[in-house]
Amino acid sequence: MDIEFTVRRSPLLSVVIAAFNVAPFIERCLRSVLEQAENWAIEVVVVNDGSTDSTLEIVKLVVSYYPTVSCKIITQVNQGLSDARNVGVTHAASPYIVFLDGDDSWSSSFVQQVLPALSDGHADVIEFDAAIVDEADGFIGHLDICPRSVCGLREITEAAREDFARRFHNFAWARIFRSNLVKDVPFPRRRHYEDAATVPSLMLLARTIFYVPASLLNYRRRKDSITQRFKKKDVLDLCLSLDDILVDSDKFDIERKYWALIFDGILNRACFVASRLSGDEAVEAKREIIGRVFKLYDEGVIWILLKIWRTLFFIRFESYKFRIKELIRMVIFDLDIFAIFDRKRRQRG
Repeated sequence: MDIEFTVRRSPLLSVVIAAFNVAPFIERCLRSVLEQAENWAIEVVVVNDGSTDSTLEIVKLVVSYYPTVSCKIITQVNQGLSDARNVGVTHAASPYIVFLDGDDSWSSSFVQQVLPALSDGHADVIEFDAAIVDEADGFIGHLDICPRSVCGLREITEAAREDFARRFHNFAWARIFRSNLVKDVPFPRRRHYEDAATVPSLMLLARTIFYVPASLLNYRRRKDSITQRFKKKDVLDLCLSLDDILVDSDKFDIERKYWALIFDGILNRACFVASRLSGDEAVEAKREIIGRVFKLYDEGVIWILLKIWRTLFFIRFESYKFRIKELIRMVIFDLDIFAIFDRKRRQRG
């Protein structure tokens, strides 16, 4: 592992940028951070995760144009996004940490809008909205991360956590976290959908949150990104996150409703991904999902099965029209499932 750095004044916010083969986008990403009017408040930690293109060379060149900003460049063999972020966190020296993917970028007013919360230091989490852009920076749409009815500093109540769980926008890059929280909850190694395995725990640890209901980040939707390509591993990794919830009995005992909602959100995503697979991969993925749901029999969360059927077998996200034949199949499936559970209940009784 190679580390290069320049240090200036003590920053308030460490920006951890994980970069792997993002040569076409990394300059835009870095400049959006380094050209902030209040760039004195940030340090930049770039983790080059074994890029084989010109990503590293571009990073070094761009950083050299901004000698007044604290920058660290870390180069490692390819380990995946989770490892790259975790390494970046270990080198972050600020009281707050934010994650930025190497193909995304900030709005020009990012630091200006979060600086009051950073300076005040009372917020454990700072949450903001995002814009969705294409590979040419063309606007696609908005991602409303924050609740619409609040802004500024708030206590994270039980109701607020449940609202977060229902909205299920578990994007790590849509939040700034107090550093000690992130260092206590690392991202799982070599797992896709790592945010779903990490952010819910961070939100449970946090006590206060500062809402900024403005699009401060440009999230780039790329055709070749891992979030747009679906594999059986995606479903398996999401099922591992479901296992994490099921295995940790304390989660259900202490925050039962919260974790039930998180489970539901992860399950829905797993179903969506499985619905985009085909052949043997699709069959194996569905078996994995059904297996997790049957573990919930003793918990009585049978209603989740309805969501599985609606997603796996007849909801196609490019079409929201239901056919009569599919509705009939849905009803038959539901009746069969409840019959299975009834037989299990009688056997255990």
